[in-house]
This record gives sequence, C-alpha cells and structure tokens, in this order.
Amino acid sequence: MIPGKTTSSEFTRNVATLITGSAVAQLIPLLVTPLLSRMYSPESFGDFGLFISIVSAISIIATARYEMAVMLPHKDEEAFHLVILAFIVSAAVGVITFLVVLVLRNAVNVNFQSHPMTGMWLYVLPVIVVLAGVFQTFSNWFNRKKNYRILAAGTMISSAGTNSTSLLFGIFKMSSWGLFAANIIGQVVLNFYLFSKFAREWKNFFPKFSKTLMKELALRYKIFPTVNVLYSLVGMLQINGLIYLVSYFFSTEELGHLSFSMRLLQAPVSLVGAAFSQVFYQKASSLHREQASLQHLVKETILKATLIGLPVVIVLIFAGPYLFSVIFGEGWRESGVYVSILAPWFFFDFIRIPVSNIPMILEKQKSMFVFTFLGNIILLAAMIYAGTVAHNIRSGLYTLSLCLSAYYILIILWIYNISRKHEQA
Repeated sequence: MIPGKTTSSEFTRNVATLITGSAVAQLIPLLVTPLLSRMYSPESFGDFGLFISIVSAISIIATARYEMAVMLPHKDEEAFHLVILAFIVSAAVGVITFLVVLVLRNAVNVNFQSHPMTGMWLYVLPVIVVLAGVFQTFSNWFNRKKNYRILAAGTMISSAGTNSTSLLFGIFKMSSWGLFAANIIGQVVLNFYLFSKFAREWKNFFPKFSKTLMKELALRYKIFPTVNVLYSLVGMLQINGLIYLVSYFFSTEELGHLSFSMRLLQAPVSLVGAAFSQVFYQKASSLHREQASLQHLVKETILKATLIGLPVVIVLIFAGPYLFSVIFGEGWRESGVYVSILAPWFFFDFIRIPVSNIPMILEKQKSMFVFTFLGNIILLAAMIYAGTVAHNIRSGLYTLSLCLSAYYILIILWIYNISRKHEQA
C-alpha cells in the first residue's frame, strides 16, 4: 500500500462525506430561494443581511478562538478541556453582549432607525452569539475525531429547519421577522443535535475535568485570543464590512439585492469550500504534529478547488442576470448583475479558504494579519469611492472585485510558498 495514495484517498473520502451533507443542506435553500424571493422583499433581505453581518462579527470572538485550538493537542483529554474552555468563554461573551446592548439601547434605536427590524433583533443577539460559539466548538471537536457524518447530518438538519420555517413564516407574511426567527430555530436545532452526539464524550472525559489543566491550556494557546482573534475580526470585515458600507452609502433596496446575491454566492463556498477546509485543517494539523510535508497537500487542495470552482464562476459571470431573472423573478435581475460582478472575487476566495489555516498551523498569524488588513483597506477604498465619488454601487463592486481577485491570488501564492519553505526547513 502506497502511503501517499492512502492519504489522498482518505482526504478525498472525508471531503466527499462533508460535501454530500453540505450538498443536501445547500440544495434545500437553492430550491426554496425562488419561493422566498416571492415572499420577502429586497428590503427584508437587506435587514436580515445587516443583522447576520453583526452576528458574524461578534461570533468571531464568541470563544476567543479557542475552538480552533481544539484540533491541536496530542491528547483528546486536553482537547476536551479546550472544548469546556470555549463553552465558558462563549457564555461570558454572551453576558457581555447583553450588557452592552442594554447599556447602549438608546444608541441602538437611533442608529438603526432605517432598519427597525435589525435594531429590535439586536436584543436577542446574545443568545445567537452563544449558539454560534457552541456550534463552532462542536464542529472542531467532531472534525478532530473525523466524525464527518455527524457534521454532515447536522448541516442538513439545520438547513431543513431554517428553510422550512422561513417558508412557513413567509406564508404568514411575517416580513423580516420570518427570516430572523427561522435563523435562530435552525441554530437551536443544530446545537441540540450535536450535543446529543457529544454526550458520550462528555460522560467519558468530564469526570477527569481539571481547572488547573484548563488554565494551563488557556495559557499554552494564548495566541488564539490575542493574535488570532484580531486577525479573524479583520478577515471577517472583508465580507461583512461590505454590508456595513453599503447600508451606509446606499438604499435598503440595494443592500437587499447585495445581501441576496451574496447569500447565493456563498452557497458553493459553504458547500465545497467549508468541507475542504475542515478536512484540510484536520489533515494538515496531523501532518504538522508528525513533522511531515505540507506542500503536497496544499498543492493538491488548491488544484482541486480550482477545478471545482472554475465552471461555476464562468456561468455566473456570463449568465448571472439572466438566471436570476428567470429563477427568482425579474425583480431580482439586479442581484444577478451583482453576482456576475463579484463572482471572480468569490472564486479566488473559494480557492483560498481550504488552505487558509496554514498560516495558523505554521504560526504565521502576524504575517497573515498584515495581508488581511490590506484587504480591508481595499474594501474601504472601493466603497468610499462608490459612495462619495461615483455615487454608483456597481462601480464600487467592479473595483472591489478586480482588486480583491488580485489580492487573493497573492495570498494563495504566499500560502503555497510558506508551506514549501516549511518542508525545506
């Protein structure tokens, strides 16, 4: 038996398992979206998109990124202690979020006057932040244990719960309320399912729980709450910052079209990119612990992601507006235009995502932070130009997509280069 082929076969099989679950999970919203586009207005999707961007921003720090450290220890007992640590941090961040919203409730009401639904739902933000932190932690634990079927099943269950309730609330014409509530229901169902699968691990390891060990691990992996949190926040702004800036410079309707287009662009990223990323992180972490080569795995992953994403991006660039008008209705043609503009950016980001954990594994977070900060400057400059000079959202999106495509190509080449240098060292 040839070790290289065995490794490649296992990697492909694990990715396929996650993709199968993700495919069903993404197929559900793709089938439901043509109905949702006729039940909810662009303004509703705009409110919802702004709310989700706020959730994503706070969720980044929900566990102080200790959930990412779950993959790294040699012993499962230590990994379990990191799981508990991540849960505790999530609860603390939830409490802090609630106090902040409570103290700043007047500012919340003023700043979200043009998005009243978003302002109202900020009061349940702490609950959603805790749910997000718990899910991220479970995801890394099951990834560590190679329980990809559980992750795939959880994704399907969550998607079914979210989209079925979105349809139900849409039938009753609940506007933005339906999208908000359906998202929470999906998160609750997902975490309940994952906890039911985690219960056996809890019984095995919790009797051995040690506060001293947990504190030792918190210090050992302190780079995650210090450097990695900041890096992740800056990285998050490349997606959510676009929503914030568009909500400031342009109308709720334009924000709704952008949110709708990004919702569908992110579907293939969630379908395949996230699956590649989870399996890659597990395999790369294992190879690094064994001091084995990472270059072949990085190169193979980049090539596979390119071959998978290329046909999709070509179709979206040339047929995006037509497809959107046919599938979702003529009122959503503008979303198709945005998709055709942004598709190259998302394509190169799709290639980057699976190998994006290499800087963390090789302790290159500080260098990656510089790259990520540069990406945010590009985003800010493009949208300020669109809002203050061109006064045209399309001009800003064209500029942004072109610049970020070149930016992600540079990052992909850098990641491959540091993996090669690691092998030479």
